[in-house]
Amino acid sequence: MNYTKLIQLFSMKTNYALMLCVFVVFFNFQALSQERFQLVQQPANQELSFAHFQYGKQKGLSDESGFITLKYEPETQLEISHLSIGYQVFQAVDVALALKAKKLVVKSDGSITLQPVTVIALRPPVSGKEVLKVAIDQQLSHDAGSFLMMNPMISGIRKSSSSSIDPVLRGFKYEQLTIVTDGGGAATAACPNRMDPPSSQVSLNMIERVEILKGPHALRYGNSFGGTLHFLSPEPIFSSKVRPLARVSSGYESNGNIFRVEGMAGLSTKSLDWQLFAASSQGDDYLDGSGNKVAAGFSRISLGSTLSAQLSPKQVLRLSVQHNVAKDVDFPSLPMDLRSDKAWLANARYAISFNNTPLKSVTTTAYATFVDHFMDNRLKNLNPRMMNAETPATTSNIGGRSEAFFSWPETKLYVGVDGRREEAEGTRKREFLMGPMAGKTLFDNAWQHGMITKASVFGEYRRSLNAWAVIASMRLEMNRAQVKQASDVFLALYPDPTADQINPSWSTGITRNWSSRVSTSLWLGHSTRSASITERFINFFSVGLDAYEMVGNPTLKPEKNSQLDADFQFHHGGTSVIWSVYVAFLKDFISAERDTTLQVRIATSPGVRRFVNIDDALMTGFELNVQQTLPARLKANLSIAYVYGQNTKLNTALPEIPPFDLRLSLSASYFNNKLKPELRWRMVMEQNRVSEEFSETKTPAFMLVDLVGNFQINTKLQLRGGVQNLLDEAYHEHLTRALNGSGGLPLLAPGRSFFVALSYNLTP
Repeated sequence: MNYTKLIQLFSMKTNYALMLCVFVVFFNFQALSQERFQLVQQPANQELSFAHFQYGKQKGLSDESGFITLKYEPETQLEISHLSIGYQVFQAVDVALALKAKKLVVKSDGSITLQPVTVIALRPPVSGKEVLKVAIDQQLSHDAGSFLMMNPMISGIRKSSSSSIDPVLRGFKYEQLTIVTDGGGAATAACPNRMDPPSSQVSLNMIERVEILKGPHALRYGNSFGGTLHFLSPEPIFSSKVRPLARVSSGYESNGNIFRVEGMAGLSTKSLDWQLFAASSQGDDYLDGSGNKVAAGFSRISLGSTLSAQLSPKQVLRLSVQHNVAKDVDFPSLPMDLRSDKAWLANARYAISFNNTPLKSVTTTAYATFVDHFMDNRLKNLNPRMMNAETPATTSNIGGRSEAFFSWPETKLYVGVDGRREEAEGTRKREFLMGPMAGKTLFDNAWQHGMITKASVFGEYRRSLNAWAVIASMRLEMNRAQVKQASDVFLALYPDPTADQINPSWSTGITRNWSSRVSTSLWLGHSTRSASITERFINFFSVGLDAYEMVGNPTLKPEKNSQLDADFQFHHGGTSVIWSVYVAFLKDFISAERDTTLQVRIATSPGVRRFVNIDDALMTGFELNVQQTLPARLKANLSIAYVYGQNTKLNTALPEIPPFDLRLSLSASYFNNKLKPELRWRMVMEQNRVSEEFSETKTPAFMLVDLVGNFQINTKLQLRGGVQNLLDEAYHEHLTRALNGSGGLPLLAPGRSFFVALSYNLTP
């Protein structure tokens, strides 16, 4: 780190940021007279901290000591939700007794959630009374990758100036991350350059929360090699009476002329919960912090529906279908633009529960995703235009899982099986307009119709012993890879491209609650991951960090991650500290090396690289989050993330490692929680540890200031607005790819942008 440059940069920007802090202390009104009582969790007899509650139209969180504050409303139920106790409803009489006793006992089923996890909540679950409001900037967002980057431990590989950010968690990326929706699989990217990563097919207005499971420890949904991103829809809640559900939201951003709208309509009855979703976003070119125009046009539409049926008091069937369409999306960092991307995602889940037996439930899920992608270079401003190129490509992902849940006093057990088949095929067409090849047309088989089939068994054991808790997980995967349309050149390199591999993964962890304020945990996990379709079968396509053409390798060994995680948590009063540190020892790490024996397909390519295994590599880092309640209804939040990656065989830096990232926010709540202003400050250090082998360039440090506010006009109408990149900083993230054909010029992020969004809840 260059601390001299850091201090200079801090001095230039901090004065402006401090001036903006004044807005959050302008008002300081006292709350109306309210009553409070403490949530006490049994059988541990401990306060239930930071639990979500909904009481009529009142909602909020219990404090560190488990106290909630509310105005008593006769004949009103109290809804409590927390990771440790799930979702529970208390009748009006229970609330009256709690107010008298100043205590409400909340019983726990003994379940433990131990994996290192961060939960990003998009919206509370739908109650039987109304559709609860969602933060507008989240439900309107057209890119889940951009939303995930709200957490500093998640970075994103950006090739488009407007969408399709590919998430990177602690330096792990692509298939090193397990991405699932509602326990099922996510879509497979159809573009060889991942213009449509799996996260881009997630429509956030259908999602309740995202669980970020760090490390190779959560093995129920996959091998979780570097981590799991689990997108979860709201669970169905059935009403005793027929109730309509509806909302509509709309937003506008000035820089890029971005307009977004989304909505939901449905019905809730005693045995049915049916909802229809729609979202649309479109934008034009924007101005970066230097005042230069950046090609950033895009258009995206998402339509979806969920139907949940309570077949009996113990059986629930849920069906979900979603259709996404993206059109004319600019990708300045790639030789082609996305012209059309159409995806279908379907999910069916059947759950049955049991009483008076250790077997509590069996949940079975089936899913299917299909992506039809088309890209070309016809909108690129090429001078001279040597050729026209286009690539239609398709992928499919079909699978299912079944999981049984057993429960005994202080012990939980999950066991299950799952299977998945993914296929990818596509052919690039090159029509030469100039040069010695003028008038000729060539076809390149991108995926060679690659296919990977996986079948696994998994289990997870949880045990709590007083202040101690332990968890053990395992997964055994059988992986088969093959191609249906192998090219002659590829077969000359690999006469038998079919491969069968067995991948064992396991994890153990232990947590100790030293007091109601302090807890620690230690995790040791080992995960094995077979190569992806791209790593095995890509056929002379530039899909990496630079312009080298990449050739797959079906003989790749599975890469292995042996990782140690340690967590420390402290909660007391208005102070919360969460610190995590990890180290991952990587064996047979999948990378790429130059191969001078192979000829390029496109003359302007600098050469060819072939996927290979690296004997040893290392990934380590830490995250820190500190929250502090301040006087005058203020709250401060500090988040830090740092990653270090090293090729220990060559003693060089691993490519595409995000730099040190620090974020500080100051928020407040006034007028009985109706007005919520927030000031955000972000500092990113320069990244000078880069891989020269992959032509990776250093990136400078930058600072950003955002100013946002939320105002609840009435019980139905919500207004949100603010300004992003207030100081009009000219910057780019380290993982953003350089402009195509520019010789390494960066793709700068948007400059100053004003935004406003309005949400109206039509539910009675």
